[in-house]
Amino acid sequence: MADKIICIREYASGPEAYMALDKLVNEGIVASVTDGLSTLYVPAPPPAGGYRLLVFEKDAERAAAILGDD
Repeated sequence: MADKIICIREYASGPEAYMALDKLVNEGIVASVTDGLSTLYVPAPPPAGGYRLLVFEKDAERAAAILGDD
């Protein structure tokens, strides 16, 4: 059975989201950021909800602890 991917945080800006992603990756957690790729072609703000930090559900608790109050 595949592990579910969940959103653990949402950020208003890309730099914030990618700094959090870097923290998790450096701790060995597989993570990714979704950010509305259409913004690469049309200068517009990201979709509602901004940038979403995704992890496997099994890693969510540890990831939240690593990020703390970021």
